[in-house]
Amino acid sequence: MSKILHSLKTQDSKIVVCDEELFTLEPPQSKKDELASMTESVKKIVVASSKKLGTSPLFRSGDISSVDAYIL
Repeated sequence: MSKILHSLKTQDSKIVVCDEELFTLEPPQSKKDELASMTESVKKIVVASSKKLGTSPLFRSGDISSVDAYIL
């Protein structure tokens, strides 16, 4: 997980497409702020999920939308 987040920061990614598992993953309390800071550049998050999503511990800002993975 941290390799993915490091690459988002390095590449200054604006859009992320991920699965529901990554979106809802709860990081360890001691690393929560550090890992969330790696996603600050992300402005749009597209999650492969048929569920209505709330907030994410990792992606604290940005426009969130979900797309059913079986319809993609």
